[in-house]
Amino acid sequence: MAQLAVPELSLWGLLARIQEIERLKSDVAHPDEEQQALISTEGAVKKAAAEQLATAATSGLSHKEKNTARIFLQAQLKAVSADAPNAAARKAKLNELLKGVEEAPAADDPVHVRKAREALRRIEKDYKEVHETYEKWEKGKARFKSVDELTSMKRSHDDLQKGLDQAQRHLEAELQSRTGTGAAPPTVSAASKPKPKVAQSSGATSCPSSRSPPAKAPTRSQQARPPPPPSNEAARRAQMASQFWEPVVEEEADRPVVPKPKRAQKPAEPAEPEPFLSYQCTCKAIAQVMGCSEKQAKEVGSSVSELREQFEVEAWQQVSALSVEIEKKQKEQEREREKRRMEAALARKADEHGPTVVAAPVPAAARQVAEKVPPKQPPKAKAKPKTAPPKSSSIAGLAHHNRFGNLDDDDDEGGWWTVQK
Repeated sequence: MAQLAVPELSLWGLLARIQEIERLKSDVAHPDEEQQALISTEGAVKKAAAEQLATAATSGLSHKEKNTARIFLQAQLKAVSADAPNAAARKAKLNELLKGVEEAPAADDPVHVRKAREALRRIEKDYKEVHETYEKWEKGKARFKSVDELTSMKRSHDDLQKGLDQAQRHLEAELQSRTGTGAAPPTVSAASKPKPKVAQSSGATSCPSSRSPPAKAPTRSQQARPPPPPSNEAARRAQMASQFWEPVVEEEADRPVVPKPKRAQKPAEPAEPEPFLSYQCTCKAIAQVMGCSEKQAKEVGSSVSELREQFEVEAWQQVSALSVEIEKKQKEQEREREKRRMEAALARKADEHGPTVVAAPVPAAARQVAEKVPPKQPPKAKAKPKTAPPKSSSIAGLAHHNRFGNLDDDDDEGGWWTVQK
């Protein structure tokens, strides 16, 4: 698109042109002819913008022009260097322009801008309707009766998307122009925005029926005549079609609906348990965070749960961490006091029992003599006399070598053996 001349630019167009020139000067190292021609208009553009900003307090500004001018002037004020020779005068001029912009009355958009906005609004409405159907189809949540309907919907989505881009560029050009570019707003044909008919999501898609041309109205003579009987061939085809389709319909109707298995959800990770907070330490932490006294902190709530309800999540996390730290320091101080108390008690007991007796040191000469004298050896114990082992009884020690030699036979007693003494 050809660049507009400086006198044809609106205030919004002038400010946008200045921002574009600054971007080209900082980002493009070797600008082409068109970019160089745009950069060469910097002085004229800034002069025209200053003139329109000076008259803004009386002529009025639209909502978009007012916001854009305010942001532009605030950025220019920050960019003024304090070391510049005319920094004070430049700041005074910018502040004067900013004050005029703030006090400028509200003005309506020009007619050409309103027409461009209305055209963009219509295309956005049509595009939103088709785009919702397109997203449902992409996610598998919408079905169509035929391939033609799907193709028509996709074509309409692409055409409306192109029309939306053209309408946005047209509105941008009309906003930059002071009197309008003269170009007609883009439109979308009726064929490009059909309303797609979405089939019922019942499981199986229905077959597309063939469209027949509209039938002519029968005449009076045709209405009086009875309809001709169907031919044998037509009756046979209808019977075959009914036999073919009926089992399929019954099977579809009797088929049980199987629910889809649910995905196993991951068990939620257990949250970290919150630390147990002391009421006194929590009040001290609130006093430090809020910059108040501990008494005022206690007036907020009588328990830790009541105190927690008065704070947001981030603020309570800070108070909780500080309360835990304060409680930890108090416990360390208590341990130190207990340790000093035990040491003092031990010192008092030692003083009650008196001073400890210490052995006198042994002189060095006596220690050397004691080391030279050998220690007395204990007397040796006398060896015990050895006792003779007991003699073992054997056959040789008996009076007779026969073990039964001292036995005698006596027939008088019935043959019993008797022992003689």
